[in-house]
Amino acid sequence: MNVKIMSHQNGNGSGNMNSPEQNEEKKSKPPSYCILFLYFDAIAYHLSLEYPKIFTKKNDTYLWMTLIPSLLVFELGYGISTRKSIVRVAPALLLTAYLGYRLHAIITASLVRAKVWADHRLDANPSAVQVIRDGVKEKRVCIEPNFFDLFLPRTHESSSTTTTTTSTSQQTLHRYKAGLVLFPGALVEYRAYAGVAKRLSDKGIVVLLFNTEHYHRFPIEIFGCNLSSVKRAIALLEQKYNLHVQDWSIGGHSLGGYTAQQVVNHQPTFFRNAVLWGIYRELIIGTSSINVLVVQATRDDLGKAFRENPQRRDFLDSLTRIRGRTSLHDIEGGNHGGFGDYAKQVFPAPDGDRTISLDDMHTELVQVTADFLLHDHKQ
Repeated sequence: MNVKIMSHQNGNGSGNMNSPEQNEEKKSKPPSYCILFLYFDAIAYHLSLEYPKIFTKKNDTYLWMTLIPSLLVFELGYGISTRKSIVRVAPALLLTAYLGYRLHAIITASLVRAKVWADHRLDANPSAVQVIRDGVKEKRVCIEPNFFDLFLPRTHESSSTTTTTTSTSQQTLHRYKAGLVLFPGALVEYRAYAGVAKRLSDKGIVVLLFNTEHYHRFPIEIFGCNLSSVKRAIALLEQKYNLHVQDWSIGGHSLGGYTAQQVVNHQPTFFRNAVLWGIYRELIIGTSSINVLVVQATRDDLGKAFRENPQRRDFLDSLTRIRGRTSLHDIEGGNHGGFGDYAKQVFPAPDGDRTISLDDMHTELVQVTADFLLHDHKQ
């Protein structure tokens, strides 16, 4: 299996291209205003699926045809009642009409895109679903409905235990070295990542796979993939499962990886590592001292445009701004869908065809990710 890997240790490492002072000056670019439209579209997508009889293109047109004329009549009537000249009233009328037209156009376009997104949701393959069923039977997968699935390592191999005694019972606290909060890709059923999560747990890593079904498979902060939810999930592990993890990391696939970066930016010191799969755009993680692993695939056609200059240069520059340990790994012959286990992806662009098996891609992905997460514990 051919592997391309590039890594460097920023800060004190010899691979750093800039001094810490220079890195600090190179602040990461703020998210594009396009992200605001993404959020707007995401809200339209969510509401159109939650309330399909209300949030439709037809109802939007009815609203526009009644609300805007009503506002215009109100403004005109107000101007007449206050004896304002038409010259003073006209600008307000024109502005209301223009804003109403633009808002109608934006909402209509968002509802159209929402329909396209809904039509391109991808279910997990049966093999991925079976991994969860088998894990539940083995008591290595615990399901918190509408929240997350917990993948546990083999306790006797991977954890140390502390037993505490109360007046009524004994409790055993399981301690693990590494844990990973994992966000799925957009429009993909979260269970598609069960196979990879299970293999990571086999390496001794606790995996919290976030469930995105209740917000229709869209992993963004406003829908629940945020720092508050992550902290709540970790607290639940300690309270309900008597489980403590020494070093937490966060990551995700595609849009899930972008959201993971946003979560890191809110509190960089909370996580030790960030793991980003199928990410090709310029990183937004800033100049944090967090360790960052980026795994890409050579047959990933969804990221094809970003593997060429100047996008590639911007991506590599953003990687060098990070002060922690960084690594960039290419899976030769892998594609975008191969980071999970679901049907071939055709939206927003057709995915490339893998030239390696899914099992080989998962084996390489898990090995690289586990080595990165457990690096500091092997010293």
